[in-house]
Amino acid sequence: MRQLTPLEAGLLEVESPTNLGHLTTVLVLDPSTSPDGLSFDHLKAELTRRLPLVPALRRRLHELPWSIDRPYWIEDANFDLDFHVRYIAVPPPGDEADVRDLVARIHERPLDRSRPMWELYLIHGLAGDRMAILAKIHHAAVGGLYGEPILTALIDREESPPADTWRPELPPDDRALLMKAAVDNLGSPRAWIRAGKDLARMLPGVGMVLGSRTSGRTRLSGATYHEPPRMRFNRALSSHRRWATASLSVKKVQRTHKDLDVTFNDAVVSVCAGALRSWLLSRDELPATPLVALVPITVAAPGTTRDPLAAIVVGLATDQDDPVLRLCDIHDSMSLAVADHGALNIEVIRDLEEASPSLGAMVAALVARTGLAERFQPRFNLVIANIPGPERNLTSFGARVEHEYTLSPIIDGAGLSISVHSHGNSLDFSLVSDRDAVPDLAGLAERIPEAFEELRRLGKATAANKSARAAS
Repeated sequence: MRQLTPLEAGLLEVESPTNLGHLTTVLVLDPSTSPDGLSFDHLKAELTRRLPLVPALRRRLHELPWSIDRPYWIEDANFDLDFHVRYIAVPPPGDEADVRDLVARIHERPLDRSRPMWELYLIHGLAGDRMAILAKIHHAAVGGLYGEPILTALIDREESPPADTWRPELPPDDRALLMKAAVDNLGSPRAWIRAGKDLARMLPGVGMVLGSRTSGRTRLSGATYHEPPRMRFNRALSSHRRWATASLSVKKVQRTHKDLDVTFNDAVVSVCAGALRSWLLSRDELPATPLVALVPITVAAPGTTRDPLAAIVVGLATDQDDPVLRLCDIHDSMSLAVADHGALNIEVIRDLEEASPSLGAMVAALVARTGLAERFQPRFNLVIANIPGPERNLTSFGARVEHEYTLSPIIDGAGLSISVHSHGNSLDFSLVSDRDAVPDLAGLAERIPEAFEELRRLGKATAANKSARAAS
């Protein structure tokens, strides 16, 4: 049994029928490399063997009476693998539009809180005799923004899983847990002081992310940002989603960012910005001021074994027609923001947890139940997350992984996200939007390779000029 952290509890509390907190991963597979072509029975048998790798897969929520304290994860005595693992097929001929629609409909459905909060689908019928595995798991079930992803159980490893010594447990005594909550919430005076100082440092960044009543420009961490323009996807969400994808070569992107003397992340964000600009121009919807993105980053934490997560606000320079100036603006914006990383730092939440273990969940519940979140327009238009993966090629249950797509949650006021994941030589872009707000999400995804080719030509020209100057 383990109590949820304030971050995990908050991720559950802020959920609504239109704002969901789970993460979906789609692995597109070549089953010809699997011993039996990746049958459903083989997948279930092998997944059963791998369950010890991810304890969260057999834990369910136990909530206290009156929600007086954060819930607990307990081992589910009625765990039923057959409920969580499912088989589904795409209608022939399995074209991309059908796959996109199927994945979006699965992704938009909430997870059952009475059971371990995950689902897995084996999808047959993709074009070219391919298959896919779709896995949904709640952020709260894997440690919030840290923790073991469900991919640990899906990706093949050289070593065998540990022996399965799992045992179910009976629900705990609520009376004892209520007494514990009363004692814990007295908190530590020193922790309250530290949490207060952290909050004071973070408040300018929170204002930058959540928005305020000011207009025009805002200055944060030495960088100047325009107020984000109001776009079609910056509104309250419906309960339905769209999904679209694109893929690039990791090696080509690496070569390009080196030619241009910028970071890999700069290049990825610039590709997204170029695609957005081109797509908005084609729809006659390009605003005069640049779009703004929230970009998650990790920040080095001396003396710790893991990096705290932060989120920076980055101008995308979509008002710049010149790709050189656009890239320079994005590079400067990213560099200044990363140097400060003051926008949203998860370490603050940990200090609040030590001060009062249930405070984070109480604040999240207040925000969710009073509708405060809907009164603040986020100071960004969309989220762009670049998730570095392994350099080696991957297999899942013996099948070669061709693509790995991550579908991230979207929120009211920012109904578009672009998640980028790399493995081997594949850089996979996964776009999620509100279905009603962005009817042509596939059109935006199609602009990503075009935007990269523009950047690649620029990189080649820059490298050629450097070589010419060096030779003269």
